[in-house]
Amino acid sequence: MDDTYTDDERRLLDRFFTGDCTAEEQHAVRAMFDRRVAAVRDVEAWRTAARRIDRDGDRHAAALDADALYVSLMSNADAGHHMSRRHVPGHGGASIGRRTRRPYRYTLGVAVALVAAVVVVLVTMVGRHRETDVPVSRVYTAAPGQRATITLADGSRAILGPATTLTVTNGPRAGIDVQVSGEALFTITHHVDAPFRVHTTNMMTRVLGTTFFVRQYRNDDVARVVVVEGRVALRGMRDSVAVGEDRVLTRGVVSVVDDSGHTRITPSVAIDDYLGWTTGKLVFRDTPVHEIAAELGRAYGVEIRVADSVMGSRALTWTVPISERSLSAVLGGLAEVLGAHVVRRGQQITLIPGPSASRPRFDINSSTSERQYGK
Repeated sequence: MDDTYTDDERRLLDRFFTGDCTAEEQHAVRAMFDRRVAAVRDVEAWRTAARRIDRDGDRHAAALDADALYVSLMSNADAGHHMSRRHVPGHGGASIGRRTRRPYRYTLGVAVALVAAVVVVLVTMVGRHRETDVPVSRVYTAAPGQRATITLADGSRAILGPATTLTVTNGPRAGIDVQVSGEALFTITHHVDAPFRVHTTNMMTRVLGTTFFVRQYRNDDVARVVVVEGRVALRGMRDSVAVGEDRVLTRGVVSVVDDSGHTRITPSVAIDDYLGWTTGKLVFRDTPVHEIAAELGRAYGVEIRVADSVMGSRALTWTVPISERSLSAVLGGLAEVLGAHVVRRGQQITLIPGPSASRPRFDINSSTSERQYGK
């Protein structure tokens, strides 16, 4: 760092230490100290040590020589004590030489200013450093009828299904925690020193480096986890309290966790049935109609109701290419299978048993207000 001063700066320092500065000039001198203090090199050493202490607690390796810092400060303070004679404007041409009348006060004044500058820098540095320790949360959403793909800070990737919200909390020491409301497919970059956990109302998974699917919408009684690659450790939750021990799930395993935290594991499942939505299709196997209606509603961004509980409990096996077929075509086919008709009021659609007694309120051939998945 350049410790020399311009002639104007030297004259200003002379005026400062003789008490002849205006308030504005005093402010300029303090600003000059902040910019030019040679003790900044010691602050850099302190900053390095603080980072080392925070990273691994190695206080011995980060120990600093406080005496050396003091000597450096006093050396910089004393440097101005040997100023050569110079003219001070505004004093009738009088020359002012060495300030032999009060060298102690002069040296002490500069030292105090230097120490104050160092303290300000350190306090600012520590304050900013501590701010990074605070966990930061961010919310990601996919609207009904849409998908979203996000990349997290650690390089992990998530595909969000329709009407899904992820709340991601990233703490420098605690790792990453993700709260899921809806469904998402995760591909996780494994870091030993930064745990990655995914939560729903009914369960918590601790990732061991893997690709896996998690699902639990707000009104679902159960949570589902399907491991596509790698492993996850899963534990049931009840009222935010862990239930039982971790269960390690491997590829091709699906786990269903109910609202009491009880876990049921099924091996060797058809993974594609659970991940069809990522490629634009929905796969239903012996699924009740009321669940099919809810899933179609999320996929197309509408509300679909089943007016009759008996019809709603019927189970169907059906694969729907939602990225290729319009909502009208899909509902028309469903109504035909069920022997029902469709009534639509705005964004609310109702399946009603039996044929329509009047002109259908929902024209399956109409192209108006058409919806296709993800469009």
